[in-house]
Amino acid sequence: MNRMYWFAAAPALLLAACNDKNTIEAKNASPEEVQKKLAQSDARPQPGRWQQTVKIEAFDMPNMPPEGKAAMAEQMGKTHTAFTCMTPEQVAKPDASFFQKTAKGCKYDHFTMSGGRIDAKMTCAEGPQKQVSTLNGTYSATQYDMVINVDTEMAPGMPVKSRLALKMNRVGECTGKDES
Repeated sequence: MNRMYWFAAAPALLLAACNDKNTIEAKNASPEEVQKKLAQSDARPQPGRWQQTVKIEAFDMPNMPPEGKAAMAEQMGKTHTAFTCMTPEQVAKPDASFFQKTAKGCKYDHFTMSGGRIDAKMTCAEGPQKQVSTLNGTYSATQYDMVINVDTEMAPGMPVKSRLALKMNRVGECTGKDES
């Protein structure tokens, strides 16, 4: 199950952007419940071309084979970049089903967006696998800066811990060559 649900949530975060007087709070809520709150909020990002950068800051899997550790060591600190386009229509009428298509067996322990800060914790379970993800950072109508910690139990006695830095910035108008 070592899926990074927060990447699936990135469009939701863009659609939930910035209005300091708009607070979104949920406790012990399904992803669908949080998505609905996000979609119903008045908070809106600026439409346009957005750049997303992700950097793996930490990764620990004690029982990982040496070749796997070497491959992860090569990825540490590297920045991976992608682009997406948020149209005025998407910003004006966000579709809650668009936010998180793959978060099965998950619930938000808590989710808060308020005053330019975001704080969330999601727990996911599928069979013997369990994943706990936390997200903390800042947001505005034109940028996000967040740290995501993911603790996964792949199988009994097989923990995986990772920390990612996620930054999203509006970089201009949509070009028609935006990657999703």
